[in-house]
Amino acid sequence: MQQAEKQRIFLHQELVTLFHPQQKVYLTDSNTENKQGLILSAQPDLSPNTIFILEKYCPPFSMFKTPNYYNTPIIQGDLIRIKSFCSNYYVTSIPDQQSPITKQGLMVLAKQNDVKYNGGEQVFILQNISNESPYMRLVNTETGLALHTHTSKLKEANNNNEVTGYKSRDNNDAWNIEVISKEMREGIHQQEVSEPLPRKCQTIRSSDSVIIRSGFTGGALHSHSACYKYGTKQQEVTWKIQPRDLNDWWVIYKIKNSSGESSQLIENNSLVSFLHVQTKQLLTHSQGCKVKNGDYLQVCCSKKSSEEFKIECKC
Repeated sequence: MQQAEKQRIFLHQELVTLFHPQQKVYLTDSNTENKQGLILSAQPDLSPNTIFILEKYCPPFSMFKTPNYYNTPIIQGDLIRIKSFCSNYYVTSIPDQQSPITKQGLMVLAKQNDVKYNGGEQVFILQNISNESPYMRLVNTETGLALHTHTSKLKEANNNNEVTGYKSRDNNDAWNIEVISKEMREGIHQQEVSEPLPRKCQTIRSSDSVIIRSGFTGGALHSHSACYKYGTKQQEVTWKIQPRDLNDWWVIYKIKNSSGESSQLIENNSLVSFLHVQTKQLLTHSQGCKVKNGDYLQVCCSKKSSEEFKIECKC
């Protein structure tokens, strides 16, 4: 794969193109209808149909207002939605349906929330391909499929490249997200975006309530009163995308150091424990039981736990 310059910072509601360096094509709103909405394809030339709007996304939670992300930078690990500038339809991964040519996962453009499944079909997690690569991978949080294109052509979409959702991972998942040029912005009568606002960061202190979200899958750590039927037979711990609910909340407690002194501020390398807000049980894996598939320890909650977790900040 050819090298590219370091990925630029882009903002909430930024106008961008998604360039595929392997096939040298741009993600395209074909403006051609199918049963699910509009066909999503990829073409070699820039046009208004290759312009998309990135929207930083927060899963809904009935007790909170929708965040105002105006001019907030979007970074690796964020949840986003990808909206076509021309149609205002969103890139959508349709569960359990196949693309017409290669029979991979089906990706289309659909109206906002016009999905009859679980709600995550229009939400993607932004992943770095690798620490060395400037390109990004866009993985749907509901289906786990990556936005993908290849050499197969769609006759019904001006012979553009087919765009699919891909379960495995390869170079055809790589996209270069590019802010549109000043000339293109003027051509569609859109004003320049002002300087980005700093991301709002808040310190976390011992006894704060937090949601713990994976920057790789987009899922939040979640528990409930049900117990495992095997292994520890303790309270089950899962992960959940959306919508948020009270079972996603945990209280974080900082554990005192050997000298007995401890700042209330949660910092890098802090030792902590997590108490589930709803069930009042502690997060643990100290029982040592493994899950049925894979060499992993079963994570659970129990009333009594001496489990310590270490906070490691990725700087």
